[in-house]
Amino acid sequence: AATARIDLQQVLPGRRKGSRCVAPTSGLRKARRCDRIVRRGVLTRTSRAGANTVAFSGRVERTALPAGSYRAVLLATDAARNASRAATASFTIANK
Repeated sequence: AATARIDLQQVLPGRRKGSRCVAPTSGLRKARRCDRIVRRGVLTRTSRAGANTVAFSGRVERTALPAGSYRAVLLATDAARNASRAATASFTIANK
C-alpha cells in the first residue's frame, strides 16, 4: 500500500534563452525551439499493492484543464517513505 502522487504537467512551446526554455516572445522568434513544461496541478490518491487505476475527469480542483498535450508523472510513497521510480504517461485533451 502507498500514497500515489500524480503531477499533471502541460507541454507548451518555448524558446531557448541561454540554457532555459521560456515562453515565446517576438524578441526570441529566431531562438531555438523547445518544449516547455508547466505544472497544472497535483492529484494525491491512496493505492493498494499491485496494479491500480485512477479515474481522471480532465479537471483539477474544479478547474477544467485547457486543450493540449499533457503528461502525468506518477510517484508512489509507502508508509516508510520509500519512493518508487517515477513513471510518466502522456495524454492529450482535445477541444470540445
